[in-house]
Amino acid sequence: ALKTSEALEVLHQACEKDPKNPQLRFQLAHILVSLEDLEGALSALLQVREVAPKEPPVHALLGQVYHKLGPRYTSQCLRHLNIAMDLDPKEASSLKAILDHIDEPAQ
Repeated sequence: ALKTSEALEVLHQACEKDPKNPQLRFQLAHILVSLEDLEGALSALLQVREVAPKEPPVHALLGQVYHKLGPRYTSQCLRHLNIAMDLDPKEASSLKAILDHIDEPAQ
């Protein structure tokens, strides 16, 4: 099995060879989120959004990353989660769970 660091390296190389491929960057962003590299994930997702602006999963993950980045990013978080819900109403219930947490005061 590939280690996460090896998978990251492979994805980074793939993204360099095929910079317009949104799926590669989206996969990279997912791994970076799991590693808590939120700045790296945000950078990758913003690049994906340039190429695929109407993909609900991109906006959903952007919303989640902004949520994890903290209260300063609440407006961006809400904007992207709402875009994701507008683009894919079937996913609204799962995204609503994230929205419900935003209103709670930080511990």
